Amino acid sequence: MNICKDIYLYILDLVDDRTAINMLSVNKEFSQTQYFKRLLDKRYPLLTVFNYLSYDNFRIFFVSISSYISLLYKKFDVPYIPCRGYHPIDLYVKYKKLYLERILHGSSQRTAKNSAKHYLYSQSLGYAAGANDKKLVDHFIQILLDYPEENIYTNLSYALFMAVEEQQLEMVQYIIEEKRVDNSQSALMVALFGLEYHINQKWGRINKINVPIVEYLLKQRNISLNKISQSSFIPLEELIGCLRNQGVTKFF
Repeated sequence: MNICKDIYLYILDLVDDRTAINMLSVNKEFSQTQYFKRLLDKRYPLLTVFNYLSYDNFRIFFVSISSYISLLYKKFDVPYIPCRGYHPIDLYVKYKKLYLERILHGSSQRTAKNSAKHYLYSQSLGYAAGANDKKLVDHFIQILLDYPEENIYTNLSYALFMAVEEQQLEMVQYIIEEKRVDNSQSALMVALFGLEYHINQKWGRINKINVPIVEYLLKQRNISLNKISQSSFIPLEELIGCLRNQGVTKFF
């Protein structure tokens, strides 16, 4: 690699998305797919799994992703959130879809927009918790407090579940201890069976668990392994045995 190329790529890493796209687009040597893929891998590595297009279309994918990240930030003050499942295009499309559904069902534009924005911010709160970003969690909590008709406790419970799902012990502790969210029983179900199974109220075998998170949740008040046993149809002794086999030693 020659020095000019090194310098060009070095500068490319320092500029914003729009400038980077322009730099790659105007220079024939750098307008190839591999350089757009390089940008995506460096800036938004968790989004690469969403590129359902062919390899040759990484340019289109990066430009689209970047455009929606910018749109969400400028219009809603929602930055890029490095959490599994976060997809800026999907988030915005669902916001618009919910808004239109509310309009079609007779809601006023203001009510429809507030409902759609609440969805967008509650989802963003969950992703922020999953990314273990306390500052961003607090940011979205403050925004959601402007929606008194909605239950902030529900939003915080979802954020707790996302933190458990993404195995962020520090964030789990923060939400329970600092935000006073007493939903440890459901959080433990998420820790054992996964968020998708908990939401759909379907339980199979216990996941590979995060032992520190499970032990932390077990010591919270109102935790009942008996209830989990009854809900999951796993005999209590078998449930405890599964936890012991994965390294849980403290059942409090």
